[in-house]
Amino acid sequence: MPDLPLFLLLLLILAAILRNDLIFYVFYLFAGLFILGTWWARRGLPALRLARRYDDRLFLGERREVELELTNTSRLPLVWVQLLERLPLQVHTPPDVRAVVSLPGRGRARLRYELIATRRGYYELGPLRLRTGDLLGMSRPMTLEFAPAPVIVYPKIVPLPALGLPSRTPFGRLPHAQRLFEDPTRVIGTRDYQPGDSWRQINWKSSAAVGTWQTKQLEPAISLETMIVLNLNEPEYDTANWWVASELGVTAAASLAHAVVEAGQAAGLLAHGRDPLTPDGRPPPLLVPHPGRAHLMLILEQLARIEVGPLGVPFPERLRVVAHEAPWGATIVVITPEPSAEVLGAAYALRRAGFAVTLVLTALRSSPREARARAAAFGLATVVLYDEDSLARWPES
Repeated sequence: MPDLPLFLLLLLILAAILRNDLIFYVFYLFAGLFILGTWWARRGLPALRLARRYDDRLFLGERREVELELTNTSRLPLVWVQLLERLPLQVHTPPDVRAVVSLPGRGRARLRYELIATRRGYYELGPLRLRTGDLLGMSRPMTLEFAPAPVIVYPKIVPLPALGLPSRTPFGRLPHAQRLFEDPTRVIGTRDYQPGDSWRQINWKSSAAVGTWQTKQLEPAISLETMIVLNLNEPEYDTANWWVASELGVTAAASLAHAVVEAGQAAGLLAHGRDPLTPDGRPPPLLVPHPGRAHLMLILEQLARIEVGPLGVPFPERLRVVAHEAPWGATIVVITPEPSAEVLGAAYALRRAGFAVTLVLTALRSSPREARARAAAFGLATVVLYDEDSLARWPES
């Protein structure tokens, strides 16, 4: 009742003019209830404590329950508490949760709702707003707001049948057709000695048993240290299909990182896009290649947050940063909408610096044959993606 103070003032004036005791009693009753309700709400609301229990990391399509526990730490009961939690549509429909609960002194109330991850991204649950007042609604309701809580939805991962990426780093775990990359730690048998074989590779036990010199037969293997570079600079995308093309690029980066790490290799990421967790939305820091699932989750977390946006630093300049951060001989996968002259020049500089470079194009305006020919002139391999089906056929696209 926002007009109650005015009503009490008029009632007091009327009682003074008429000198009527009944009107004075009514005035004292309403004034007392108003003062008591205001004091009660002001003492009770700050005593409320909120606990959110939920999983703040989700994969696309997952469902997770959120539990809100509201605790009254005061001895004063709260007859009614209205709860309003604002939610992003990408994880919950409708975009809010509303409830009214009653809390006794030292009491608790629990509310549960479900999150459904329908789109990758960085989101916030809340802010959560609480309102309470007196039973009769005579005092103005008091409001308390709790800070939002973050939730991250990881990008989609498409299984890749084969990596098919070039590498210049020998002595790894991945089998390779070229004998140049024989790994001295991977012995697969013995063969007769041939002129030119190193004496270090002689298998002395086999030679003594057979009676002739026997040489260790080594398995060709390479190490595939992969740096994924994703271009989400808004001016380089068409306004008609920027969303589809950029999401395809994010999915390709996540799928490739997953495949590399699952193969026991090291993956890194340089994402050229807006990050809501960095100052002024600047691109996130570069993640140098490392193996292991823990590092993969860091990559997926960056890919979940990254957004298309206008950036002050041109993409070719960020691409040149890779030459100083990636290990020599690493494979550089550049995911970009178009093979512009500037991108081709920066990729060629990486190739000359000793890296194996592959271009992945997600929003090609020209014909694939023309794009591959332009990239081949710089000695660059090219993969053209149109949708997730073409990504699933990697590297045949």
